[in-house]
Amino acid sequence: MSESNYVAGTGTINAEGKVGPIGGAKYKIIAAGDKGVAVFLVPKENCSDVNEMRKSNPELLKYRDSNGQRQQMQIVAVENLDQAVQSLERIRDKGIHTDGLPTCG
Repeated sequence: MSESNYVAGTGTINAEGKVGPIGGAKYKIIAAGDKGVAVFLVPKENCSDVNEMRKSNPELLKYRDSNGQRQQMQIVAVENLDQAVQSLERIRDKGIHTDGLPTCG
């Protein structure tokens, strides 16, 4: 099994570094998964969208790896730019399935 190293994210960022919600998070996550994105950073305020996807159709929270297999996407919930950078550094150092990342769980 080959692991994708693609990372994507969405949200707004204000001058203080606070990450804010966006519209259409569901569609951005689905499109990212279809393109092989293994990790998706989402504003914490959009976790209701992620949790609704998990509840209604968990297959939408998967990505297609380089072998064409569907794998569980890592959804990282962030509140500010520092947290996003720290999460990315942790993923870089420990891999995409590392424990301790902020999630929408």
